[in-house]
Amino acid sequence: MDNSEILDEKVGLTVNGNFLSSDSFKESDHTASDSALYEKFILDIDSYWDELNDRLNVSRMVSDSVVKGMVNAIVEEANEKIALKDLEIAVLNKKLESCNSNVVLVPNSVPITMLNRSSMTESEISDRLKSCESYSSAHGDFKFSDSFSQLRMLSEFQWEDGLQSQVASIVLQDFIRDLQDQYETKLYNQTLSIKALDKKGQDRVSELSTLRGELHAILEELNNHDNFEEWSVSKRKEHFPSKVVQNHMVPSEVEENGIFLMDRSGEFGEHMLDIADLPQLKHMNKEELLAYCKNEMVNMSRRHDSALQEKTEELFRLKRKFLKEMGSSPFRKDKEIEHLRKKLPEFIAKLDEILREFKKPRPMDNHDDELQNFKERIQNLFSENNHMQSLLMKKTNELKYLSAEISDAENQASLHSSMEANYFRQIRKLESDLEDVQMEAKIRDSLCSTILRGFIHECNHTMKDTENEDHSTIEIYTTIFRVVISEVISSMNHAVSQYFEEKVSLGAMALEKEKALKLEMEENQKLKQLASSNSLLAKEKEKLASEAGSAVMLQKKQLDFAKQELDMLRNRIHMQELQISDYVKESTSLNCKLNEALQKICYNELETNKVKENLRDVSDALKEAEKQKAMLLSVLEEKQKKLSSFLQEDREHVKQLETIDTFMSVISKSFEGLERRLTESSNKNGTRLKVLDHQLKLLLQLSKQQEKKCSWYQNILEMRCSDLQKAEAEVDILADEVEVLIGLLGKIYLALDHYSPVLEHYPGVRCSP
Repeated sequence: MDNSEILDEKVGLTVNGNFLSSDSFKESDHTASDSALYEKFILDIDSYWDELNDRLNVSRMVSDSVVKGMVNAIVEEANEKIALKDLEIAVLNKKLESCNSNVVLVPNSVPITMLNRSSMTESEISDRLKSCESYSSAHGDFKFSDSFSQLRMLSEFQWEDGLQSQVASIVLQDFIRDLQDQYETKLYNQTLSIKALDKKGQDRVSELSTLRGELHAILEELNNHDNFEEWSVSKRKEHFPSKVVQNHMVPSEVEENGIFLMDRSGEFGEHMLDIADLPQLKHMNKEELLAYCKNEMVNMSRRHDSALQEKTEELFRLKRKFLKEMGSSPFRKDKEIEHLRKKLPEFIAKLDEILREFKKPRPMDNHDDELQNFKERIQNLFSENNHMQSLLMKKTNELKYLSAEISDAENQASLHSSMEANYFRQIRKLESDLEDVQMEAKIRDSLCSTILRGFIHECNHTMKDTENEDHSTIEIYTTIFRVVISEVISSMNHAVSQYFEEKVSLGAMALEKEKALKLEMEENQKLKQLASSNSLLAKEKEKLASEAGSAVMLQKKQLDFAKQELDMLRNRIHMQELQISDYVKESTSLNCKLNEALQKICYNELETNKVKENLRDVSDALKEAEKQKAMLLSVLEEKQKKLSSFLQEDREHVKQLETIDTFMSVISKSFEGLERRLTESSNKNGTRLKVLDHQLKLLLQLSKQQEKKCSWYQNILEMRCSDLQKAEAEVDILADEVEVLIGLLGKIYLALDHYSPVLEHYPGVRCSP
């Protein structure tokens, strides 16, 4: 019976040897699974940051398109207005040349060509008509029929101008509708893209939460594994007496010791059989037999103690050798495992913080509000266009009424032609007075020209100063943008260099792990050779091996799963390298886009300055026209005073002239109303330009804020990458310690299985269960 028990224990040793070889593979696979999980987490974070960059690119493209559309609309409006003004000036110049050719003036007449033709408006035309009438009354060479034909031509020109303005308003309405449709389609596409990006972000957050659950499960497995070890050790202690557990520590390299124990146990069995077969015992009494048995038991105990001492010495010697090779103690390993257990909850807490940050509500742009603002602006523009169309209709009606009155005046002029001969004599008397007036007018013109030259010179100086200030501000903005771009590029280069260094370190770690795996494979081959020699004995202990095999299969599955995770980690590292290369390309493209945006902003500022200069020129021309109008009105008042003495002689003629004066005053009032409306429209255009300048400044501020956000996100990414690297290093250390502990456990089980038959023969142990 004793020999059968010894053989059974030897079979258990061989089975446990195979258990150790499989454990070494499972430990390496477990480390691979941890690394695969961390690689998956890193790839998920990279994909999330890529999505954020795509959102920023979309918002920048939309803002650039809005600015381009606004600037192009302003430029087109300004060009259309300038073209209309040029056409009006050309037509008015032609009309004035025709009027000057029809009117025959005295050689010493006042030159009307001193007026600025480029800034001529409808109010100036009315003043010119009044001056022509006054000169005709003074000289007598002007005929009423010619003047009324000219008035008819002017009314026709105004009617044509009204038609052109109506056509321009229709074209503007069509253009504004097209712009509205384009903006609405762009904003709708933008909202769809933003919603899709939000869905993707939610998916990434769910993946991060699953990863956090996996890490928590790993931590629980480690805790359960430690609890299982404590339970197994306590159970082993219950099966053996306290004396043996205190005297003998854990053995290592049990195969040689197992063979020695088998030999020794065989010797003990043969000795006992020899004792039973001795003939001397048959002739002995009970007392002699007891004494003889006691002596034999004492000898057996001494031999057993000597064998135990030899084994303990061998165990301590092998322990020293093992500690020298490993370079670490189990107490230190336990401390490091405790340190890793503390670090895993910290890492899980960091993941929880990241998930909370991702789940926080992000401030999104209310595109519906922008759509409503665009619609309100477009409705305001349509209302203004309708108002302008109503004004144009009123003006056309007034012009028709004026043309009818002019036809009546022509009929009256034909009646007054008979009375012209009587008035020529009186008019000649007034020629001398006209010459004095002409001299005064020349002096006033010279004074006005000198004053205008000084005013123009001052305006040029102010314009130059403003241009210098604008150039300085543009240079400051360009330097700021360049500094920001250079900082972004430097930060990106630093992140890429850190990543490549980490890649090199990971490659070195992988090579070291492969070397360790090769060494373990060689040891496993040696163990397999030993197991093949003991395969004959393993058949008798199949029942015990089946239980151990089930545990081995479970651990092997865990190791296979860890190996698959390690492969996943390697694939993720490769994918991360590809993503970083794409990220570098995107940074270069972003730099090019920023430079293009700066050039566009400078071009838009130059165009706005040109529009402002044109508006200033128009305002200066209007001021000059008002001054000339005041001068002509003063001249007319003086002439009316001189003609009052002449009008008293003939009351009928005076009444007719009064009717003509009232008619001309009505015309002048209508032209003054046109002037006011033109000034109001110019003021409205100026306010619109100011609003557009303000909007451009807001867009520049938004671009600066977006750049600050990019830098902030980049810093967060660097911090999280560093945290992930630290976590990977800690997990590698944990994996190494777990491998060592699993190997020690397997050896402890083998040693306990080997010493069980020896301890059964020890006196005082047989009574134990």
